Amino acid sequence: MKTRANPERDALTEEIRGLKLQVAELEIKIEALTEQTDQTEERNALKRQITNLEISKAKLIEDNDRKMRETTHKVGLVKEKQDQDAAHQKRQIELARQEAVLEVREKNLDGATAEFDKRMEFREQQFDRQVAQWEQHLADFRGMFGDAMKRLPNIDVALSGAIGRPTAADDDDDRPVRRSSRSRKADDDS
Repeated sequence: MKTRANPERDALTEEIRGLKLQVAELEIKIEALTEQTDQTEERNALKRQITNLEISKAKLIEDNDRKMRETTHKVGLVKEKQDQDAAHQKRQIELARQEAVLEVREKNLDGATAEFDKRMEFREQQFDRQVAQWEQHLADFRGMFGDAMKRLPNIDVALSGAIGRPTAADDDDDRPVRRSSRSRKADDDS
């Protein structure tokens, strides 16, 4: 059974076929656009994720850098403290050494002072004994000299310029009589 050909119908059928093809093409395009939209959304989501990861990375790097700076600062502080402790310990050792040297010097000085005092005391005693001996000798000598002066005769002698016997002119002289020092001493003692 053949149906009669209807040109309108055939034209409509052709038109429907053309529209079906267009619909199929549009469906393919829609699918492609849907797929492209999905990919764009996925790409946008990935971009947001990348941005978030980059922000997280930057924060982690910043935190790590801050921690490194803090650690470096703390290490520097510890090193500086160790250097100061070492310098302080050196100063303490030097002070202890100086104190030890001063103590030894002080002990040596005390010993030397004691020795000096002993020597001075000995010398003073020796000097006092010698002075006492000299005073005794001097007193003995004065006594002997006084005794000797007492025993010597008292002589008054007038000296003249002429050698030989005294003349009558010598007796008339108004010149003072010179005496020996022994006779003056004896006169002073008596």
